[in-house]
Amino acid sequence: MQTSTSTPATSTTTATTITTTASLVALIQTRQAELGLTDQQLSEALGYERAIVIALIKQGTMRFPINKVPELAEALSVDAADLMRVALSGLDPFPRTVIGLGY
Repeated sequence: MQTSTSTPATSTTTATTITTTASLVALIQTRQAELGLTDQQLSEALGYERAIVIALIKQGTMRFPINKVPELAEALSVDAADLMRVALSGLDPFPRTVIGLGY
């Protein structure tokens, strides 16, 4: 199996602030296209070997694991706190109320 040695984002990259209320999937797809990242590159950035993980998340078949927000934020060059808000907004009402998203 061939592996990529390139990284999608570096520590010197300035994180983009998320200013939309788009879903997590829409955000992933938009930033992925803007940055020219493949599903395989995103999967590897999250610590997964196979691109199917990202494909399943984008299809809605698999829920995005909240503990992977920091890695995804780095890969997509977005602010981790903003990404966490977007990720949590897709959850049931109780967690949203607890963290102050309340809608």
